[in-house]
Amino acid sequence: MDFEEPAENWISAVIPHMAEGASSSTTAFIDMQTPAKEAPKYSRKNPFPAHLTVNRLLTAPDSSKETRHYEISIAGSEMTYEAGDAFGVIPTNCPDLVAEIIKAIGYEGEYERLPYLV
Repeated sequence: MDFEEPAENWISAVIPHMAEGASSSTTAFIDMQTPAKEAPKYSRKNPFPAHLTVNRLLTAPDSSKETRHYEISIAGSEMTYEAGDAFGVIPTNCPDLVAEIIKAIGYEGEYERLPYLV
């Protein structure tokens, strides 16, 4: 956890003042010397392009509901994922498949996005 070192520094600095019976008017500046954190390499505005590596159906094929198990590779991102963490999914289409579909339906290429699809 990234709060443990600053918390330990704070406790080490405050406990002696409490033991000495410092008055309530005593003020002190405690420099915890926490290192400046680098901005995350990836964010909501700069997402990591992860790849879906496992897509397995968990429910029976004839079930009225579909539940799936997905595994997403974050290799090369320098990120870690632990139980309870959250992540966003921004799906993209395979450009080659999109080109094939556009050709198959007789269209030429670039079209303006409809407002409700943005």
